[in-house]
Amino acid sequence: MKKNEVKSVAKVMNEMVATSQSPVMVAVAGALKPEEKQDSPTKQEEETPTETPQEEAKKTKPTPKTAKKKSKVNAEELQIEIDRKTKELQKCLAELEHKKKLSNDRTAFLRAMEDLEKAESKLAEETTFDSAFYRLRFQGAGYGNEEVFTLSNRFVLQGFIDYMKKKITEKVSELETLLITE
Repeated sequence: MKKNEVKSVAKVMNEMVATSQSPVMVAVAGALKPEEKQDSPTKQEEETPTETPQEEAKKTKPTPKTAKKKSKVNAEELQIEIDRKTKELQKCLAELEHKKKLSNDRTAFLRAMEDLEKAESKLAEETTFDSAFYRLRFQGAGYGNEEVFTLSNRFVLQGFIDYMKKKITEKVSELETLLITE
């Protein structure tokens, strides 16, 4: 080998395979590509002058001006990418907050449904015309909250509970559809 000659990895591997009989090297020999298995360099490779690694590094080393321009361009590209990702994350966060609100509303409706079912079972136990457990009050919306009238008829209360359960079931179904589709 000539002084300052640079060998390719393939050539080094081929020389190692040729001189060694270890099972590892035999396996490596089978993995090498056919063009990498050439043991002797061609005449053109022998005649081409090789450069030292320092000379090659000088050719590929960027100048300070080009390095600054590249870093500035890279910084601008990175900032644009960061801004785009930030907008995406804000959009996802808004969607998540909306879904959280829908989920909380659904949970509140389900709790109200449970309360109505408990009231319905208590009303079913009663045998009197007026309920001793529940009353439906209508009040004014003013400062004094004056009572307009009160209903205690268990049949009217049962009808009200059935109506409210139906409406709550519809609303829960609507919220679940929104949660799934959005």
